[in-house]
Amino acid sequence: MKTMHLLLVLGIWFNSHLAVAAIGGIGDGGGQAVVCRDENSQIVSAELLDIYEAKNFFLFDLKYDSKLSTLDLARQKAKIVGESMALGLSTSKWTSTIGNIPTDSYELSSKLLSTWPSKVDVATEWVEWLESNSKRIPSGVAIPAVGDSHPRIVPSKKGCQIEQVAIYKDGNRSIYFVEDIWQKFDSLSQAALLLHESIYFQIRQTGDLTSDRTRKIVGLLFANYNFTPLLAGTPNVVLSCWTTDPEAKFRFLIYDVLDKTATANFLVWNGQSAVNQIKTSLAATPFKKYFKLPSEPNIIDSTSNIGIVSDQVIDANTYQFSFTKLGDMSFQISGYSFSKENDLPVKCNSHLTRWEIKPDGSNEIGPVP
Repeated sequence: MKTMHLLLVLGIWFNSHLAVAAIGGIGDGGGQAVVCRDENSQIVSAELLDIYEAKNFFLFDLKYDSKLSTLDLARQKAKIVGESMALGLSTSKWTSTIGNIPTDSYELSSKLLSTWPSKVDVATEWVEWLESNSKRIPSGVAIPAVGDSHPRIVPSKKGCQIEQVAIYKDGNRSIYFVEDIWQKFDSLSQAALLLHESIYFQIRQTGDLTSDRTRKIVGLLFANYNFTPLLAGTPNVVLSCWTTDPEAKFRFLIYDVLDKTATANFLVWNGQSAVNQIKTSLAATPFKKYFKLPSEPNIIDSTSNIGIVSDQVIDANTYQFSFTKLGDMSFQISGYSFSKENDLPVKCNSHLTRWEIKPDGSNEIGPVP
């Protein structure tokens, strides 16, 4: 079934050998619209909230081919999503012995890596399934607010308000659209709603508690933002690191360790699955020994070795990464708005990890002795 195929590819599966660690999201979800009605409660205009915010809050310059059908337009943008975020939160908690090396860490997921060759096709299949399997709520009937969004702006024009236009039920995998609002949408809002439901289904399984980030992602897709696949340019040998809070809210790969700097590539960012490559340069000193490189004394000046991460897709405060000597190997992540008590210690594997996707779509992944 296509829907089950989607769940295996784009949903988050912490497929572990003995134990599972997950970042909790919420069940169900929906989409909202800015709807304007006349004195007889008849709809005059309707626009998906994602598009309304993109135009009036983020001030994105939206570009799309108005000649395309709703489904073709959604397919076009779904391909971009598939290329970029299909590997979102692509980590598993390994608590067994792999290759005679014991691990208790977060690694790339072998199951998700194995789906890479088909991820774009699956992304387009998902929007097609939504479009063909949606159930329509008749005119004069409304969907109660789901309560999973924090609109960044609201309409002030008389007769206009935010209304629920769709709800997705995870239990029976069904999608409901309010027919009279859907019919007032132009092709842009219709395609954006299909994308909204597709993206939100995935990322709320992996940590998102509201649709706020989904709405921004949809806006960025129609602003032709350059989404970068999570593992683009990543070498096949990496060091896996994660924060030691119960949910490991930051999980990242270290590679390209040079004399002064190393690259950190985040797969999980503050409890949310990455949907766009998030990289920064960190001080190389803490990581050199893992790559068998000469290292300076293990004392790091936390005031000078700082990595800054800021990304269009991250709808949150910029984070600062500062390093201090904490035991054998650990450092801390601080948000500008965080107090020192909220710093998150970080742990890395005692070994490097090698991953490879072969031409036939199969993969190999495991510790490097």
